[in-house]
Amino acid sequence: MDFFGKMGETLSTKGKDAAQKAKDVAELAKLNAQAGQLEGKIKTWYQVVGEKVYQMEKDQDHAGLEEEFTLINDAVAQLAAVKKQIAQIKGIQVCPACKAEVNVEYQFCPKCGEKLEKFEIVEDEAEAAEDSQDQEFSE
Repeated sequence: MDFFGKMGETLSTKGKDAAQKAKDVAELAKLNAQAGQLEGKIKTWYQVVGEKVYQMEKDQDHAGLEEEFTLINDAVAQLAAVKKQIAQIKGIQVCPACKAEVNVEYQFCPKCGEKLEKFEIVEDEAEAAEDSQDQEFSE
C-alpha cells in the first residue's frame, strides 16, 4: 500500500506543477499581448509626434507636443512594467550592461561579468501596473 501512496503523492505533485506551468503560459500570453498592444500604441504616437514635429519645424514652432510626449512616456513606463512581469515569470533578468537575458539566481552576468542586483517585483506594484494597463486597454 505504501507504493500506491507514494505514487499518488508523486502524481499529485506533478499535477500541481503542470497546472502552474499552464497558468504561467497563459499569463505570459496575456502579458505578451499587452506588450504588443503597448508597442503598437507607442509606434502610432511616434508617428503623430513625427508628423507634428515636421509641420512645426518648417515654421519653427515647437509647441503643442506635450500631450503626445505624455502618452508616449506613460506607455513606455507601462511596457517596462509588463516586460518586468514577463521576465519574473520566465525567471530571467536583463543585464544592465550588455542587455543579455540572465537567470535571476545569478549574481554576475555570465556574458560580460557585470554585477547584478536581486530582481524582485512586489505583488502590489505588479497589481497596480496590471490595473493601470487594464484601464488603458479598455479605453
